[in-house]
Amino acid sequence: MARARWAWGGLAFGLAWVAGWFFLALPFAYDVPMRPAPERLLEGVALLRVPLCILLVWGSGELVARGRRRAMSIHGAGAGLPGQVVAASIVALACLVVAVLAVASLAAAVLQWADGRTAPDWALYAGGVANVGWGLCLWAGVAVAIQALAGERWRGTAAVALALLASLVLPRLGAEHMLLHFGPRPMPYSQLNGYGQHLAAFVATGAHYSAFAALVVIGAWALAPGAPGERRRQRLARAKRRLRSGMAAAVPCAVLWLGSGAWICHMAANSAPMASSWMPQRTAAIHQASMAAEVGRGEGGQTPLARPTLLALDLRVELHPRERRVEAAGTMLLGNVGGTRIHEFTLFVPPQVNVNALDVPARLVDQDERLGVRRYAFEPPLRPVERIKLTYDMAWRETGFPNRDRAAGLTANGTLLTGEMLMPRLGPTTTPAPPPSATPAAPGKPRFKVRVGTSLDQIAIAPGARKRVWKEDDRRYVEYEADRPNAHHFTIHSGRYAVARDRWRGVALEVFHAPAHAANAALILRAVTGALTRCAAALGRPPFAAFRVVEAPFTPVPPAVAGIAAYAEPFAFTAALRNRSRAAPVFAAIERDVARQWGAGTAGCAASEAPRHSLR
Repeated sequence: MARARWAWGGLAFGLAWVAGWFFLALPFAYDVPMRPAPERLLEGVALLRVPLCILLVWGSGELVARGRRRAMSIHGAGAGLPGQVVAASIVALACLVVAVLAVASLAAAVLQWADGRTAPDWALYAGGVANVGWGLCLWAGVAVAIQALAGERWRGTAAVALALLASLVLPRLGAEHMLLHFGPRPMPYSQLNGYGQHLAAFVATGAHYSAFAALVVIGAWALAPGAPGERRRQRLARAKRRLRSGMAAAVPCAVLWLGSGAWICHMAANSAPMASSWMPQRTAAIHQASMAAEVGRGEGGQTPLARPTLLALDLRVELHPRERRVEAAGTMLLGNVGGTRIHEFTLFVPPQVNVNALDVPARLVDQDERLGVRRYAFEPPLRPVERIKLTYDMAWRETGFPNRDRAAGLTANGTLLTGEMLMPRLGPTTTPAPPPSATPAAPGKPRFKVRVGTSLDQIAIAPGARKRVWKEDDRRYVEYEADRPNAHHFTIHSGRYAVARDRWRGVALEVFHAPAHAANAALILRAVTGALTRCAAALGRPPFAAFRVVEAPFTPVPPAVAGIAAYAEPFAFTAALRNRSRAAPVFAAIERDVARQWGAGTAGCAASEAPRHSLR
């Protein structure tokens, strides 16, 4: 194999793939913009896996053909393909994969050094290398098996290439179920939350497809054809003998394959994602987009639809991080702030949420359990300036395997929940729009109160001013209060955090970070102070009583709203921000998020000056 051109070609494509992934795609995916790369370049780097796998498949055909010729020259045509040839071919391809992964590990170390990490994050890259290596080794085993069954290199290569193409096309067609993706699931790592809920899915899918690959290899060894012209009776007789001798290995693999597949289906079905386990993501996205379009029909010259307005919110949240369970209950004060009556409106509750109680002073007209949409009618219609109270009590628990990567959600350490998961969301309505001459009534003063309970060793974070902190029943409670309800645009966090505090003209500034990531806390506070100074000079008095920066696990985080900005830990907390080039994107993000609290862009706050001023 060391003298084969396909092996060196595969090594070259593998090195280009992992180098491009670690230096372009990986920083982008991990929210570390060390070298910003356009999306097309990232897709091109990902596609380098295709020629690598094709070369592995072609090489498997060459190895099998060479082993077949040698076996027949020694044992004759009746011996068929020896198991030693199949095993040696798989081991040879696995050695090539290991060589590629060794360079990947070296690239990971270089990336961390160039990125100025305060401490090597080896566990993060170990998960990625294990995922890539395991998947490629499984492809190598399947490729050798198919080449052994095909008996002709071109046919075997075409068959495996079609299987590889299907694995690349299915995700783009919206297929999300775990069993439609060959190989182990990705296993991202977070210093806050470890491998978290991703470890079980990684092991389960890896075991499932390993057992499947083993069955394919055993079947190929048993059914592989011999020399050209071999009689069918001889081939079947040899297959029966080999299947009987290989039953001791095939039966456990079959049990593991079927059992793990059933377990994965059960856990994926019980993970309660936003869409069903077999429902493409684009279906849920289209539904959400249609709701947003109905709500915002005022754009494009049309008159917006009338609907109740959230005037006040009293929210009570009980977080159970280790159990990944949450209970949310509260009261929503809704009012008609327009100039016309409201006849009906819509509420949206995520389908995975269990609604224990929902008291709405209106008649339920229609309900879609699959999408979580409820339509209510006011009898009589809601008059201008009239108000109603809506009370609710709901709970859910995150179990099972997620079918796709998503925001942090409920984790053992570093929980991040958005407001839309903690309260019913006001949706569109078919109420006729008010006439252009009508003047909306002035809304009442909005209020926002939230009480969050969490584990005794964790700190809960919510928008607004912190009113009180207390302990009750071995749990820690925090109560926050703000002058506006913020609708659904807020986040609630919980984790084992240390806190760095400061004040700026009466505004409380806080940075919540993992105790081991305290190096950048003071610098982040200085960046927030500088951004507040510039934004206040350009936009006026801050509309919030507190601004908090929260460290989140390695997951996509929502935009900063309601005085809270969450950043992924590799972005702002584990990097050496005293490096000017590395600190620039972090300070730019802080400037942007501070300006967003006024509903403004960073242009009005002179964002380009943030790194220079903050690093002094």
